Amino acid sequence: MAQPQLILMPGMDGTGLLFRPLLAALRALRPDLSARALSYPMEELDYEALQTRLAPEIADLGPHVLVAESFSGPLALRLAGPQTRGVVLAATFVRTPVDARLESLVRPAMFELRFHGPALRAMLVGWDASAELVEEVAATITSVPASVLAHRLRAILRVDARPDLERLKAPLVYLHAERDRTLGASALRDLLAQRPELEVHRLDAPHLALQTRAEDCARLLVELVERWR
Repeated sequence: MAQPQLILMPGMDGTGLLFRPLLAALRALRPDLSARALSYPMEELDYEALQTRLAPEIADLGPHVLVAESFSGPLALRLAGPQTRGVVLAATFVRTPVDARLESLVRPAMFELRFHGPALRAMLVGWDASAELVEEVAATITSVPASVLAHRLRAILRVDARPDLERLKAPLVYLHAERDRTLGASALRDLLAQRPELEVHRLDAPHLALQTRAEDCARLLVELVERWR
């Protein structure tokens, strides 16, 4: 059976640029493995609109494994289809991990400020991350229009993908970042409540586990591709 390709689905920035460390680690381990990162339009699109845009592209991919980081978890569950050999959810959720009533407070101005290193270290990359990674994350977030980031945050606050999880037929694995100060443990509890048999891999990592633990994540993804081929 043909080896499925890895499709990396980005976090709220939607650029796919932050997967460079993971793609490099995958190439070092398995040069023959097909892996690519999606990028989302720089438009104010909610989950339904993104699903409509991406569904034809996903349907044409052939056998594949979806690897969904943070914002993209609910989207991956919606896009999984007959050619999806497996879904890997990384530091993500099936419904909003915070109080949905906060939606009324979301404004583009929240994302127009400079993203400083201490805040990024505390919430996304951890205190032991390299200065280069911190700068790359800051630059990537800043490259996305504030209105788009605000729209995506509102989409997170409204989402409930539990029906999509219920319909999912493909194997499912969850990567839990144990030092995740953005999601905490509630997102994993939600998943386990619906899928008690869920295969969970725990990483000593902050929210951006795929970036800060790229080599460990690459090894796991290679194992999963082999299992699901």
